[in-house]
Amino acid sequence: MRLRPHAALWRLPIVCYHLGLGGEVAARVDVEGYEYPFAYGRLVDSPAFERFRRYFTDDDDWAEDDPEIEALCGEVQGRGGFMLREMSSGTLYRGVCLNHDGREGVWFRHGDPA
Repeated sequence: MRLRPHAALWRLPIVCYHLGLGGEVAARVDVEGYEYPFAYGRLVDSPAFERFRRYFTDDDDWAEDDPEIEALCGEVQGRGGFMLREMSSGTLYRGVCLNHDGREGVWFRHGDPA
C-alpha cells in the first residue's frame, strides 16, 4: 500500500498583495505559485479596477492616437505608476510588470522594495 501525502501539505500559502495607484487600491492579487522571476495568481478586482482594466491589455491592441488610453497612461504615470503592497508585511514594490489574462488570472514580477 502506497501512502499519499495529504494534499494540503503540498499547497503553498497564498500571498496577498494590493495593487495600487497613489493612495487608491485598485485590486487585490492572490499569488498561488511562482516560477522565477514571475508570480502567478488571481486578480480579485474591485469596482476601482474597472477603469484601469484597459491599461493591462496588450498595447498592440490599442488604437493609435486614442485620447482615452493616452489620458489613462498619463494618469498612471502622473500618479507614480502602479505598485504592489504585500499585505502581510506591508512591503511596497514599485516597477511592477503585471500581465492580466482578461479574466482573473495574472502573472507578474516586481522590482525591489521601495
